Amino acid sequence: MSYWWTRGMTLLNRKTAPSKSRKTEKPTFERETVEKPQRMKDGFLWADGMIAPRPCTIRDMSALEAEIALWNDDIKPAFLRGPLKLYSCADGREVECRVAGRQGEKLGLRFTSGFHAPSRRY
Repeated sequence: MSYWWTRGMTLLNRKTAPSKSRKTEKPTFERETVEKPQRMKDGFLWADGMIAPRPCTIRDMSALEAEIALWNDDIKPAFLRGPLKLYSCADGREVECRVAGRQGEKLGLRFTSGFHAPSRRY
């Protein structure tokens, strides 16, 4: 300890040294406390020729495209050639789209319009 610190403590009648660490504790970001935004959303895929909309999971969505996973693979390829409508349950919105690619139960969709209010009940 320095001479001046000892001298000051004697004049102030203090016997303990001030704490050297003045750092405040930072909050810890544990896995349980940090919530990640949900990427996967439930939705429906619908075409004019279909009797009922097909349930799907929207795996990834951007401004122009979406990747969905069909819950069951019972859609005829003829329905996927024409214009489709994708309904997002989380947003309550619908968008017109076309199929950009298919791999098993996964479909890549390219949007042909902006999101709007749904044209039917899902």
